[in-house]
Amino acid sequence: MNGEVPKEASSRKKIATPLPKAKLAVVCLIMFADYYGVLLILPFLPFMVSDFFPKLDRTEIGQKAGFLGSAYYIGCLIGSFMWGWLADIIGRRYDDLNIIGCCANFHITIWHLKCKF
Repeated sequence: MNGEVPKEASSRKKIATPLPKAKLAVVCLIMFADYYGVLLILPFLPFMVSDFFPKLDRTEIGQKAGFLGSAYYIGCLIGSFMWGWLADIIGRRYDDLNIIGCCANFHITIWHLKCKF
């Protein structure tokens, strides 16, 4: 044994694990849908800020729109730790159901507020 590879080990072929293409495609589709929804609204933020605050000049509108756009990602950062911690305690399935319930409750509340005005 002076650093040589035994003949048995060198004669074995390494079998590669096949790539799960269908699962990878589903994950890519989900990631695309998630980021598409977020990136679709970013060009409209300066117009929304200028409608909410008509007395701001252009540099202030850009700054406020940047803060508003980054608020989503800060919320994702904080929320991912919170939901991950909760998933460690109660389990992933119950955590996912809780997230879906919170999102549905939020959307129903927004819909009711929108219908009142």
